[in-house]
Amino acid sequence: MTVFARFVDEFPDREENRILVLVDKPSGRERQRIYLDERYCADPECDCQRVMLFALTEETDVLAAIGYDFLGLPERTPEGINPFLEPSMVQPAGAERVLAYVKTEIERDAAFRDHLRRHYRELKLRTQDSAHPLWPMILKDRRMMKRMAENVVRKLF
Repeated sequence: MTVFARFVDEFPDREENRILVLVDKPSGRERQRIYLDERYCADPECDCQRVMLFALTEETDVLAAIGYDFLGLPERTPEGINPFLEPSMVQPAGAERVLAYVKTEIERDAAFRDHLRRHYRELKLRTQDSAHPLWPMILKDRRMMKRMAENVVRKLF
């Protein structure tokens, strides 16, 4: 269980969130806004190179939980698809459609991909300080992951 940190919680004074505005083509009217809430692994020793994007309505209802792997290697994502619907999360109806919008945004906008990578690095730097409030959870997570790995090794040998 990885400890995730919301970028907006770590950098509340920064307004760098991506908002997708869906427009009805015939009328030109706005249909929906999708807010992308970025969350990153908080462990500074982990170099997973991923972001979790929660696609939210204005009322903060979750439309989809989307993983995006910066390296884009098929073996690093479920079914080799990137970005992907996070398999450990219950996805609401319509999540596939939202994933398609986010995928298009990621694929077409190199500046957005760079934005996500920059935020990843900034958050990792922020959580290097052992006085950071997430450190107790990070240490607990490390201990749990170590125990899980030891159990797997014991079962193999």
